[in-house]
Amino acid sequence: MTWMIVGAGGQLASCLIDRLPRTVAVHAFSREQLDITNEERLLQVVEQIRPSVVINCAAFTQVDLAEEHQAQAYAANVLGVEIIARCANLVGALVVHVSTDYVFAGDAHTPYEVDAFCAPKTFYGQTKLEGERLLIATAFDFVIVRTAWLFSEYGQNFVKTMLKLANTHSSLKIVEDQIGNPTYAGDLARFIIWLVESKQYRNQITHFVGDKSLSWAEFAKVIFNRALTLGVLDKVPDVIPITSGDYPIKTPRPAYSVLATTPSPVPNDWQASLVQVLGCVERQVKVFSSHD
Repeated sequence: MTWMIVGAGGQLASCLIDRLPRTVAVHAFSREQLDITNEERLLQVVEQIRPSVVINCAAFTQVDLAEEHQAQAYAANVLGVEIIARCANLVGALVVHVSTDYVFAGDAHTPYEVDAFCAPKTFYGQTKLEGERLLIATAFDFVIVRTAWLFSEYGQNFVKTMLKLANTHSSLKIVEDQIGNPTYAGDLARFIIWLVESKQYRNQITHFVGDKSLSWAEFAKVIFNRALTLGVLDKVPDVIPITSGDYPIKTPRPAYSVLATTPSPVPNDWQASLVQVLGCVERQVKVFSSHD
């Protein structure tokens, strides 16, 4: 089996590459190596590789910048998805498309099911929803995977940011009125591999997030407590909960991003995964640690 990953270099793509069986031939391309909005080039690569699976990790994900650079966000999140679908159709490849909790309004009080009403409040969310709909209309064989609040030992994410800030701040103001599910990118990678191998949920939308929901402020406290217990940090800052209104951002974030995870045998215990991630990044974190 041959897998093609576009949007490589990020957390999910890196975790996928780590976990794919050796029997799978993997061709991974970063945005610099392969722009999904360049249909001629993408088709050339697809016809050369002839993958059985195309994983779309490529997206314009900067929520604030998407409002300012709408043409770029639309190209990556909508037009690029349609191009991937057309190219995959020509070689009979399955498209696994990664989407987001931002397709929802974020004003619910119970976890969003896959068939819940979508009403994105940001341009980023609007483009991701339109990309989903174009994929459904265009691709012969696909699975959509919505996820949220990714963290891992790779790239930049909330866990690594908190660990770095812990060494330079005695206190941190963190939002407490945004609720979601932290999700380990390695667990999401396993879910995607299971989807492909089991052939479950074909031509459907799925959700995969961590098992317990909480606020960003609560998440930070868990990170600091685990890091202190494991000796990754020597000291931890006080977490001062604040409201979204106290935090200066251009684009409002969803207040409630909790997704109902699609049933599968893949574990999604993010707290157990957090311990693994802390172990992986310990050496890197020590560079920032103050041991003088």
